[in-house]
Amino acid sequence: DCTGLTSIALPRSIRKIDIAYGDEELYKTMPEGLFQTADKLDTYFVTLINEAWREQMTPKDWAGLYLFQTANFVAERLKEVSPENVQTLYEMAAAKKSFQKAADILKPLLSTKQENAVKPDGPFAFLEDDFQETLLLKHYKEQQGDLAQLDKVLLADGSGKKAPVLAVLAAVMPYADLYIKPTHANEYMKTEVQFLSESDKAAALLDHESLMELLWENAKTLNNLSWLLPYCRFANGTEIQSLLSQSKDWGDWYTYNKQGRDAQDFLDGYALMLSDTREAMLYLDKIGVSRALDGYAKLRGTDAETLRDTVLAEFGLDKDGKKVYDLGGNTVTVSLAQDLTLRIFDANAGKVVKSIPKKGAGPEQYEAAKADFAEMKKNVKKVVKARVDRLFARFLSGEFRDGEAWQKSYLNNPLLRQVASLLVWSQDGQTFTLRDGAAIDSGEQSYSISSKPIQVAHPMEMRPEDVAAWQRYFNNHGIKQPFAQVWEPVIRPETVKEDRYNGIQIPAYRFKGQEKHGISFDFQYGVSELEIGFSGCGLEYDPWGGAVGRHMLDLNGLLTLGKFTFKTYSRQVNHIVSLLDKWTIYGRILKDDVSVVTMLDSATLAQVMQYLNLAIDNGKVNVTAELLNYKNERFPDFDPLAEFTLDDL
Repeated sequence: DCTGLTSIALPRSIRKIDIAYGDEELYKTMPEGLFQTADKLDTYFVTLINEAWREQMTPKDWAGLYLFQTANFVAERLKEVSPENVQTLYEMAAAKKSFQKAADILKPLLSTKQENAVKPDGPFAFLEDDFQETLLLKHYKEQQGDLAQLDKVLLADGSGKKAPVLAVLAAVMPYADLYIKPTHANEYMKTEVQFLSESDKAAALLDHESLMELLWENAKTLNNLSWLLPYCRFANGTEIQSLLSQSKDWGDWYTYNKQGRDAQDFLDGYALMLSDTREAMLYLDKIGVSRALDGYAKLRGTDAETLRDTVLAEFGLDKDGKKVYDLGGNTVTVSLAQDLTLRIFDANAGKVVKSIPKKGAGPEQYEAAKADFAEMKKNVKKVVKARVDRLFARFLSGEFRDGEAWQKSYLNNPLLRQVASLLVWSQDGQTFTLRDGAAIDSGEQSYSISSKPIQVAHPMEMRPEDVAAWQRYFNNHGIKQPFAQVWEPVIRPETVKEDRYNGIQIPAYRFKGQEKHGISFDFQYGVSELEIGFSGCGLEYDPWGGAVGRHMLDLNGLLTLGKFTFKTYSRQVNHIVSLLDKWTIYGRILKDDVSVVTMLDSATLAQVMQYLNLAIDNGKVNVTAELLNYKNERFPDFDPLAEFTLDDL
């Protein structure tokens, strides 16, 4: 009479059960299985089995139960049994003449779709020992899984045969079952995110395309977030990228409401942790939610920095930055150029070509090389951008890295070594860069890297002659930096007065999307409030001169700048000052303010010429004279069209 009891789980080792029901007691002995007995089963006992033990019953157990029941009882219970188990029960009954009645009952219930299915034997044999199909199928239904799709998953061997349903469920459900619908914020998982080796083993036996179709059919509606776990675990890079592209829309409250926000949170914080793809790693490194890549790395027994330096940046290039593809009748060599682009050299044609040549190549070798190169070409730029963004952040913060760790990262990997060769590094007061894999100083002499800490160098901490030498080095060798490092202007702190930008107007869009530069931008439509923050410093502004209206923001509208303040003049503050100087140049020119020339240190000659033309076209005589003089003194030996940075990064 315990009304709170909803289920009972008993170990299979039990051989005798005593059940007290009113004044009656039922005793049953089970020497080999729960239901191998010739006695008629008590109705109460059958009910108990049906409700409490179904999840633990094997096909043999079901057969023992069904063979002693009525035809109606069997037909009713078989509605919830998988086609594979119906097939097994039928074969067991048909094997013995005395079970002919049971076989006759089971035969009409056989699925005609199972003719080409593979039984769980051979490589699938482990499934019956490790998984219970009835339990998995029950959970699959509870998770609102598409039953029709289960029958469409094929074997991985290319035979076109349908995979055992148990294999499909074993691959999918243990991952999906890690999810629980949260009772309150962010409690999505029964346990920590984890890898399930037996499920991975089952998935390896299945055709990837048909398995992913099943998972996507269940996942795409976002009705049950559990499907994102197996989807991310088994998706390839292309599929993960497609998922990420679609997930951008989930934050639209008007379309997806809270369901979309929950899906985005679950994808970022949990599901993507299971993906071994480079696309997932790049995304997690970029969003940085709760140090996402740190958790991703910990799950794999390593740390985020190691992942960035190895798995993320590994493309199979040799120590010289090359990769050779054998196409059968031809070989092509892909090499990493100085500007971080990839070039293909066709050995037969004896020249650089735009794509993997198909002529004279074996079909399989061609397709494999084409796919590998496409993945490399797509992701090299993403990996480089992610690395440059981190280095730019360290350029502003001045963060150090252990000398030995730096060497391990940048001297061993050809891609990262090329990135390092585009920048100047500082160690113990000395500056150096890499050329042809070796370190050189500003005089282009050999430099010996020690184990002392290394940081991205900054002009405000370098000797002026070193800055000039590095500028000549990059210009003379035609090397474009990933960001304006040695070209970053150094503004003397004593010259940065509170009124430096007072009264100057610039459009609001200048400040939007500048987070990596240390500038935050937020507009609250409900209260018509614009908030712009500056890391390490402050700048007053009046937003009501055209940028902000009642519940309205015009990004082209002008902000009138006011007082500028800072406590400590750091790399970060210097960078923001140089940005503000650059953004206010046009306004100063139109005011015929000759102080504009003090803000041109980071400008190329092409930019200086644009400023000069603006001054001439608007009749600003004083600024025109100063800009002409500045151009002749600053750029006597430089190409007028020279660019010093890789702006596309």
